[in-house]
Amino acid sequence: MKKYIVSIIVTGLFTVGLSSCGEDFLTVRPTDKLEAGAPSTIQSIQQNLAATYQILTMDSYADSEYNSILLLSDLRSDDLFKAGNEANDQAGLYFLSLYSNTPSDVPAGIWTLYFTGLARANDAIQACENVTDGTEEQVNRLSAEGHALRAYFVSQLWLLYGNIPWFDGELSSPFMAKQLKADEVYQKIITDLDYAIAGNKLPGAVSGPDMGRVSKAMAQMLKARVVMYQNDQARYNEVLADMVEIINNPAYGLMDTLEEIFLPSGEFCKETIFETNQRPEGKTWGAHGKDTEPTYLYLSLRTP
Repeated sequence: MKKYIVSIIVTGLFTVGLSSCGEDFLTVRPTDKLEAGAPSTIQSIQQNLAATYQILTMDSYADSEYNSILLLSDLRSDDLFKAGNEANDQAGLYFLSLYSNTPSDVPAGIWTLYFTGLARANDAIQACENVTDGTEEQVNRLSAEGHALRAYFVSQLWLLYGNIPWFDGELSSPFMAKQLKADEVYQKIITDLDYAIAGNKLPGAVSGPDMGRVSKAMAQMLKARVVMYQNDQARYNEVLADMVEIINNPAYGLMDTLEEIFLPSGEFCKETIFETNQRPEGKTWGAHGKDTEPTYLYLSLRTP
């Protein structure tokens, strides 16, 4: 019998979007921001959702810190040792590797970035609830994408910090949200993913101009990931059924070799379940450095 395991890797590609609307579609302008609770259109939902996807292009550099989620994860393992120009070069990363961070030296960029993603996902979801045009099928898909992206951002914060503040709407002054315990955060993630998965609101796989958008399989795999991390055995049968559905989907399959998925020709290959698009311009050291490396979540089913 062929055995399958879940592997989670990160790498990078090029440009994000929901459709071929051009680079301008990525730009978020304060004057164009939909007022909370105001009537919305399919176009305004897409604008909010594109801003949410944009977060996936930024998570190597945030607030002038190199906070790649892959690096932060590996630093807490035996995979690598932190080095730098001097002891104080990104000292927060060194302390992270020693599990000895304090509130004053914890890597802060990823916190800011993923909470921005949470806020943007909230805007997209709320816009779906107040839409005045479009079909039910269109709105359901966009809403499911917003819920899945929110679950992804929150899951990364949950994995890194455990107890975190959580909110699903506009915050009023003094703009503070209640901190939830890690188990409560887990329930929020599961609720979002169950919503995204239920009712076939999302396609099982994406192709063509939709490459880089959330699919049902992405939500299912992310759910399996957090369920196993939580060791929530009561949901094991649920996620097992999801994995069987993915394995039986002809859109997915194993490449001949593992190396193929890391080549340019392997981008958006049949073995990857979710990849994010990246910008091609290169990288800077600024607060929102553009990058062409780590920031796509690669989820695959592969034999050991």
